[in-house]
Amino acid sequence: MGYDSGIAPWDAPKMAGSLSRSKAAVIGLIGAALCLCLGCQADGEENAEAKADKPNVVLLLLDTLRADTVHSMRNGIPLMPNLAQLSRESLCFDHAVAPSSWTRPAMASILTSLYVDAHHVKYDAKNDPASNEPNADYSAGLPEALENMATYLKQAGYTTIGLQNNPVVPPNLGFAEGFDHYEYVKRNPGESVVMESLDCLRDATPPFFLYAHYMETHVPYAASEATRELFKTGAPAASPTELKVISEEFAPYSVDMIKLELGKESARKYAALSPAGKETLKRLYDASARNLDDLIGRFISALRERYPNTIVVILADHGESLWEHGMLNHGFNLYQEEVHVPFMILSPDLGPRAIDTPVSTIGLLPTLADMLGLPPRASWQGRSLFGNASAVPVFSRTYGWILSAENIEMVRWGNMKLILDHGRQKEELYDLSRDPAELRNLVQEAPAQVTAMKAMLDAHHKENAQYPVVRGSGKPSAATDEDLKALGYL
Repeated sequence: MGYDSGIAPWDAPKMAGSLSRSKAAVIGLIGAALCLCLGCQADGEENAEAKADKPNVVLLLLDTLRADTVHSMRNGIPLMPNLAQLSRESLCFDHAVAPSSWTRPAMASILTSLYVDAHHVKYDAKNDPASNEPNADYSAGLPEALENMATYLKQAGYTTIGLQNNPVVPPNLGFAEGFDHYEYVKRNPGESVVMESLDCLRDATPPFFLYAHYMETHVPYAASEATRELFKTGAPAASPTELKVISEEFAPYSVDMIKLELGKESARKYAALSPAGKETLKRLYDASARNLDDLIGRFISALRERYPNTIVVILADHGESLWEHGMLNHGFNLYQEEVHVPFMILSPDLGPRAIDTPVSTIGLLPTLADMLGLPPRASWQGRSLFGNASAVPVFSRTYGWILSAENIEMVRWGNMKLILDHGRQKEELYDLSRDPAELRNLVQEAPAQVTAMKAMLDAHHKENAQYPVVRGSGKPSAATDEDLKALGYL
């Protein structure tokens, strides 16, 4: 996927205020992001001229967006034409790997450049039966003691703004640390008119760091009716009962299916969707992706016009299962549909290139430091994604979010991928170059490869063990419970 420049694969050596608001804040996350971040005044001791020389940094986090969606088509219509074009203009990482397959640990990793077993944000305390254990080996939220992307850039003179509509990463669980302003914007279907909010750009003072988190492709896939109609041609007819489940009850339906698959329930509460129902659901996900693409396209166009000196990162935290390997939703496996994510960097100083080498998204923070000429941190596990060193393995881990039932880890080395499901005592080895759908388990055919990749995981465990558990002071709040229920988390 992505822009094919013909450049050979490569890797990198390891590197040791008051905000103005406008009415746009209430009509959509994009408008809110523009107004809240670009209308703020930067702090710090540097003069305005020195600050103006620094590029702005914008992180657009596209929750639950599968990498294969960006360049896909339905009925001859591109699902994400704007993102597909941006990938051809960017430094595009075609084989980016998410550090976890659900949001909270994945975002903790992206923001700190640490893997899951180093930052220890593993579970949701509300769902974990061991949450009252004082010596539990995890933190329910991101510990304030861990320097994150916002804290790091704030020290470099950036005004830092976070706007997101995912209740899984709320301010009270440490994710607001380092931000001058961090706001949970209640879930929005994304139908706001972005251009109406652009008047708030007039008073912007660079440099700023904006983290904006979008939920259009997350359950329950709230696509606009107009976009749904765009992809209905040729769709099989789902029953009225199934349409009600898909449009109104899909979050509990997916959790019901997951619990049955995990052995947490002996019988289904919802009848399984028919092939027509499944196809209807897939088209709804596609329509949601098209809505997201439209929003991002308008945002980028406005940003480039007003602030051309801006580094824009477009990234997903994880992907989504749509019945591949018998699963729905995300967080309960580490197959490609859940860990292969879009990752691209647009900058005036970077030409378009497609990178074939597998990389972890924990490399974002070191890469930004490299681009900005800032000193790296010895504690980072991620690598700057520039350089000419040999390839390194990349890792991912999930402990699930329903009753903290899972314990699955994976390592990818080139095209080979090893998955260890400790709960089911299952080992899987895949050659992604020949079997991208991960249907042929090569464990019995390639024991030497399994041994070598287990050694990589052992070394990874030893590195993670050097990071002690630091408990965050935040506690899960009842304020977002209804929003969490709507997304299937409670």
